Amino acid sequence: MSCCEKNDITQQEGTSDFIINQAGNYYIQFNTTIYEPPSTGKEATLSVYLEHNGATVYGTTVGETVTNAYLTVNLDFGVIVRANQGDILRVKNNSGTVIELLQPDISIIRIK
Repeated sequence: MSCCEKNDITQQEGTSDFIINQAGNYYIQFNTTIYEPPSTGKEATLSVYLEHNGATVYGTTVGETVTNAYLTVNLDFGVIVRANQGDILRVKNNSGTVIELLQPDISIIRIK
């Protein structure tokens, strides 16, 4: 994942956590392709959302229902968030199943 203006945000190494270093309004844009691995052939919803300090950010839950294995699904969202120093942003899997994110990209830009 790529992100951030220098010093405004830090990505916590080894995690999907982005820590806000400077309070302000941030535009967050996320996009990815999700790969649906082989399954039992049952319908499944592939879904992700943005979490801000453990709470789901309204308007960021995006998903797609698939009925076959070996499908790819494109998911994206964009939102403006007011964040304080020390706040944590994270993109979470909401699918109820293991999914593989292909080339996930997040942009976090402080609005000045």
